[in-house]
Amino acid sequence: AAKTMIATKKKHEKTDGVAAYHIIQSFKPDEITPELAHELGNRFAAEYLDGYEVVVGTHIDKDHIHNHIAFNSVSDATGLKYHSSPESYYQGIRALSDKLCREYGLSIIMETGGKGLSYAEWKMRQAGLYTYKDLLEQDVSEALLLALDIGNFYELMEAKGYTIQHHSKYPS
Repeated sequence: AAKTMIATKKKHEKTDGVAAYHIIQSFKPDEITPELAHELGNRFAAEYLDGYEVVVGTHIDKDHIHNHIAFNSVSDATGLKYHSSPESYYQGIRALSDKLCREYGLSIIMETGGKGLSYAEWKMRQAGLYTYKDLLEQDVSEALLLALDIGNFYELMEAKGYTIQHHSKYPS
């Protein structure tokens, strides 16, 4: 598969930049068979990645069955490069995966608001550690509860070791 993908890149003269993309499609434990998970991975690839070279691997090595979907960054059909963005994730990848899961009566992740975690943040949370964002959120929340006004808020944050910069319209 890798040799085929490289040949496609060379054919379209697009060998620079991102080589391939990797999507993990996970399912709730004990809710799906490996065969159905693989079928959904292949359906996803056929619908979302039409024209791209794709490899779908279904893993049963964790308590949840999951697919690894790797695909070439260059479409063999059009020669265009895939561009990953929050929109392509939420409106494309996530939307289609959720649609397929609903068709089969499977669970989907419900939004809790805000931005998702990076892989590093997720790994830290899995290990029971706090991320810098967790610590910042805690410090800001404490200071907001105690602050008498905005100036006092800044003083409380500085007392916690933060530096407040006022170089633009919005302090940071």
